[in-house]
Amino acid sequence: MDRFQDAINKCGLFDMGYIGNKFTWNNGRQRPAFIKERLDRAFCNERWSDQNNDARVHALSTLNSDHSPLWITYDQLPRPGTSVTKPFKFEAKWLLDDECYQQVETSWKTHRIARGKMDYMTTGLQLCKEQLTQWSGKRFENTRREIKGKMDALAQLQNRNSRQLTEQIRHLQRDIDTILEVKNIKWKQRAKKKWLKEGDRNTKFFHQAATQRRKTNLIRRKENKPH
Repeated sequence: MDRFQDAINKCGLFDMGYIGNKFTWNNGRQRPAFIKERLDRAFCNERWSDQNNDARVHALSTLNSDHSPLWITYDQLPRPGTSVTKPFKFEAKWLLDDECYQQVETSWKTHRIARGKMDYMTTGLQLCKEQLTQWSGKRFENTRREIKGKMDALAQLQNRNSRQLTEQIRHLQRDIDTILEVKNIKWKQRAKKKWLKEGDRNTKFFHQAATQRRKTNLIRRKENKPH
């Protein structure tokens, strides 16, 4: 620790502080062997701090690790996005919900008038699309709100925990993990990275890959070349 402290002093670094839970690590044991400490910190030098004086370090709740992740944010307003009508795409995450099969069956059995077999098929697919779109909007629109609520509850439990709340925390962590797996499958499908195993959890990677693919597929302008 002395050599580590010497390196920090030599580089001119200092602790950036934190927002959230004071303790960033615990051994996950039951009483009386339960221990928690603040082991994780973010450092910067004076020049970086002057250039990024609105930076804040957040100690987030832990899920699968015994260490809290540290998240650095900036107190800036998000840039407004543009709304674009998106084409219909079947989401693989829907298959994790038993209601999806019920929605498809209900819409396919809906009475419809068609001029032939092909028209009957096309009309049925259109009904399925409309039914799934409406159902997905109602079913998953509160997912982000649900995750935030559970993460806030987890942060409060971890902050209050002094051995007696360990099992309650683990149960809530499993609930959050299940919800995050649904989001992970969504981005995995969109990223189209088939060489990654199903068990890997890296939503940020899939999100970046899908975003980059969308940029690649975007037609910014058309140019008419003379023949």
